[in-house]
Amino acid sequence: MEKQRKKYLECPCGELLEGTDDDTLVAAVQAHLRAVHPHLTYDREQILLMAR
Repeated sequence: MEKQRKKYLECPCGELLEGTDDDTLVAAVQAHLRAVHPHLTYDREQILLMAR
């Protein structure tokens, strides 16, 4: 069985967001956006395109 790698996205504000899979990363990024950058919105595909 292949070990699952965490996914990361670094916000331009410097916050490093991570998730154990696509769903948890998207949820973390969307929560961060609501809390810190309420004027910004990104959909799931946009977030995953920026993730590493």
